[in-house]
Amino acid sequence: MTCPEVRERLAEHALGVLSRPDAREVERHLEACPGCRKESAELLEGASVMAMSLPPAEVPAPLEDSILGRFRAQSGHAHPPTRIRLRVLRPGRWSRTSSWTPSTS
Repeated sequence: MTCPEVRERLAEHALGVLSRPDAREVERHLEACPGCRKESAELLEGASVMAMSLPPAEVPAPLEDSILGRFRAQSGHAHPPTRIRLRVLRPGRWSRTSSWTPSTS
Protein backbone atom coordinates (compact mmCIF):
# COMPACT_ATOMS: atom_id res chain seq x y z
CA MET A 1 0.00 0.00 0.00
CA THR A 2 1.11 3.52 -0.66
CA CYS A 3 1.09 6.32 1.92
CA PRO A 4 -2.02 8.00 0.42
CA GLU A 5 -3.88 4.65 0.42
CA VAL A 6 -2.92 4.00 4.04
CA ARG A 7 -3.80 7.52 5.16
CA GLU A 8 -7.28 7.08 3.68
CA ARG A 9 -7.77 4.10 6.01
CA LEU A 10 -6.08 5.37 9.19
CA ALA A 11 -9.26 6.70 10.83
CA GLU A 12 -11.01 3.37 10.28
CA HIS A 13 -7.91 1.59 11.56
CA ALA A 14 -7.88 3.74 14.72
CA LEU A 15 -11.54 2.85 15.35
CA GLY A 16 -10.92 -0.86 14.67
CA VAL A 17 -13.47 -1.15 11.88
CA LEU A 18 -11.22 -2.21 9.00
CA SER A 19 -11.55 -5.72 7.65
CA ARG A 20 -8.78 -8.07 8.80
CA PRO A 21 -7.03 -8.13 5.42
CA ASP A 22 -7.09 -4.31 5.16
CA ALA A 23 -5.94 -3.94 8.77
CA ARG A 24 -3.01 -6.29 8.13
CA GLU A 25 -1.98 -4.31 5.04
CA VAL A 26 -2.16 -1.03 6.96
CA GLU A 27 -0.16 -2.49 9.87
CA ARG A 28 2.45 -3.86 7.49
CA HIS A 29 2.84 -0.40 5.96
CA LEU A 30 3.00 1.26 9.41
CA GLU A 31 5.94 -0.99 10.39
CA ALA A 32 8.00 0.52 7.57
CA CYS A 33 6.71 4.11 7.36
CA PRO A 34 7.46 6.52 10.23
CA GLY A 35 5.27 9.30 8.79
CA CYS A 36 2.14 7.15 8.58
CA ARG A 37 2.99 5.54 11.91
CA LYS A 38 3.08 9.00 13.56
CA GLU A 39 -0.25 9.97 12.01
CA SER A 40 -1.74 6.64 13.10
CA ALA A 41 -0.56 7.17 16.69
CA GLU A 42 -2.14 10.63 16.76
CA LEU A 43 -5.45 9.26 15.47
CA LEU A 44 -5.38 6.42 18.02
CA GLU A 45 -4.78 8.92 20.81
CA GLY A 46 -7.63 11.11 19.57
CA ALA A 47 -9.99 8.12 19.37
CA SER A 48 -9.05 7.14 22.93
CA VAL A 49 -9.63 10.65 24.27
CA MET A 50 -12.95 10.84 22.48
CA ALA A 51 -14.07 7.45 23.82
CA MET A 52 -13.16 8.40 27.38
CA SER A 53 -15.05 11.70 27.14
CA LEU A 54 -18.35 10.11 26.14
CA PRO A 55 -20.89 9.50 28.90
CA PRO A 56 -21.44 5.83 29.77
CA ALA A 57 -24.40 4.24 28.05
CA GLU A 58 -26.54 1.48 29.47
CA VAL A 59 -27.38 -1.41 27.16
CA PRO A 60 -31.11 -2.16 27.24
CA ALA A 61 -31.65 -5.37 29.25
CA PRO A 62 -33.49 -7.22 26.43
CA LEU A 63 -30.63 -6.53 24.01
CA GLU A 64 -28.00 -7.58 26.54
CA ASP A 65 -29.93 -10.78 27.38
CA SER A 66 -30.31 -11.58 23.68
CA ILE A 67 -26.59 -11.13 22.99
CA LEU A 68 -25.57 -13.12 26.06
CA GLY A 69 -28.07 -15.86 25.20
CA ARG A 70 -26.64 -16.22 21.71
CA PHE A 71 -23.10 -16.26 23.06
CA ARG A 72 -23.97 -18.96 25.62
CA ALA A 73 -25.77 -21.02 22.98
CA GLN A 74 -22.79 -20.90 20.62
CA SER A 75 -20.20 -21.46 23.33
CA GLY A 76 -22.06 -24.36 24.96
CA HIS A 77 -22.48 -22.69 28.36
CA ALA A 78 -25.84 -23.76 29.77
CA HIS A 79 -25.82 -21.61 32.90
CA PRO A 80 -25.32 -17.85 32.81
CA PRO A 81 -22.22 -16.68 34.66
CA THR A 82 -22.29 -14.00 37.33
CA ARG A 83 -22.59 -10.73 35.50
CA ILE A 84 -19.83 -8.23 36.20
CA ARG A 85 -20.04 -4.71 34.83
CA LEU A 86 -17.16 -2.29 34.50
CA ARG A 87 -17.81 1.38 34.89
CA VAL A 88 -15.41 4.23 34.37
CA LEU A 89 -14.58 6.20 37.48
CA ARG A 90 -12.10 8.41 35.67
CA PRO A 91 -9.68 7.77 32.82
CA GLY A 92 -7.40 4.88 33.68
CA ARG A 93 -9.47 3.68 36.69
CA TRP A 94 -12.10 0.95 36.53
CA SER A 95 -14.52 -0.31 39.14
CA ARG A 96 -16.13 -3.75 39.16
CA THR A 97 -19.72 -3.88 40.25
CA SER A 98 -21.84 -7.00 40.35
CA SER A 99 -25.11 -6.32 38.59
CA TRP A 100 -26.74 -9.68 39.44
CA THR A 101 -25.97 -13.20 40.50
CA PRO A 102 -28.01 -16.15 39.21
CA SER A 103 -30.27 -17.89 41.67
CA THR A 104 -29.06 -21.29 42.87
CA SER A 105 -32.54 -22.55 43.81
